[in-house]
Amino acid sequence: MDWNTGLVLISIICFFLGMALIKVKQMAARILLIIFVPYLLSLGLYWFIAFIEGPTSEHGDWSGIFIHPWTIAGVSFMSVGLFVFSRYVIKKG
Repeated sequence: MDWNTGLVLISIICFFLGMALIKVKQMAARILLIIFVPYLLSLGLYWFIAFIEGPTSEHGDWSGIFIHPWTIAGVSFMSVGLFVFSRYVIKKG
């Protein structure tokens, strides 16, 4: 998997998870979920692909280049998903 594919995949998943965050009423829990869920998804995706490809010493060296931008994109899209869906619920309800 290359950098762009992971970025798009994490962004799409986090957008829809952001929509699901409308159910969480506590603001502190929302903030923690917005930060940690994309990080854990990025971490899991990177190391899952590294596990599938087989062990090499390069995976640990390159992890920051992949995981951190994926996390930033995930946090951004999760926040956008939450914002868009919350506006939809306010207009509808």
